[in-house]
Amino acid sequence: MTPADQTDPKPNPADFTPTDQAHTNLTSANLTSAKLTPSQRTATEPNPANLTTTEFALAMEATWPPLARHQTGPWTIREGAGGGKRVSAASAHSVWTDTDIPQAEAAMQSLGQDLLFVIWPGDEALDAALAARGYALIDPVLAYAAPLAAFQPPPRMSTFPHWPAMQIARDIWAEGDIGPGRLAVMERVQGPKTVILARSKDKPSGAA
Repeated sequence: MTPADQTDPKPNPADFTPTDQAHTNLTSANLTSAKLTPSQRTATEPNPANLTTTEFALAMEATWPPLARHQTGPWTIREGAGGGKRVSAASAHSVWTDTDIPQAEAAMQSLGQDLLFVIWPGDEALDAALAARGYALIDPVLAYAAPLAAFQPPPRMSTFPHWPAMQIARDIWAEGDIGPGRLAVMERVQGPKTVILARSKDKPSGAA
């Protein structure tokens, strides 16, 4: 596939965040946004349905950052360090050709990671090129956005926001295979953050 066959590349989240991140690959993943109905919006708040692909990408990069990010040719290679697929997926930050794909694959393999690319709206040419190489869709991502006013406050004493994460929250995560790699991602996040411990019948029931 020649550069003329591709759509203009989306702005690279790597250009907007100070963290140094890296790359990995195994299959292609899509991200789509769920739009709210007019009745779910307020006139005084930003309309979540108008969030752009770039804004979603920036939010994902800021709130779930990889350990490192490397620029290899037209690719951004994310080093996930066991933090999951989102922090280990490679993406194109400039014009590429089919002959550039092995470069991304070699970079991911050098990090000991699976071959995994993130596919955003507008990356249809890359998606098709990867499919032709035997890649398959894995873990499609559906992003939801809504104004805070759309949610009712939780019942009293049912949730406990806190940071750093208490051991009980870590134990709950461990039961769901949320291990040290993902906990490290949480630690790397810059800016305000919180853990929400849920309780039901005076017992811990979940953590987010």
